[in-house]
Amino acid sequence: MSQQQKLWVALVKERLYNLGWSQTQLAESVGVAKATISDTSQLNNKANQTDFLKR
Repeated sequence: MSQQQKLWVALVKERLYNLGWSQTQLAESVGVAKATISDTSQLNNKANQTDFLKR
C-alpha cells in the first residue's frame, strides 16, 4: 500500500472516530457496501503488519 493510500485510510478512520460513526454508517452514507469500507481498513492493517515485520 502506498503512503498516500495509508494516509487516506488514516484520515477516514480519524473522521469516523470524530463523528462517532461506524464503518456501516459510512458505507450507507456514501452508497457502497460495508465490505468496501472494511476491505480498505483491513488492507491498511495488513500493510502496517508487513511494515512492522520488515523492520
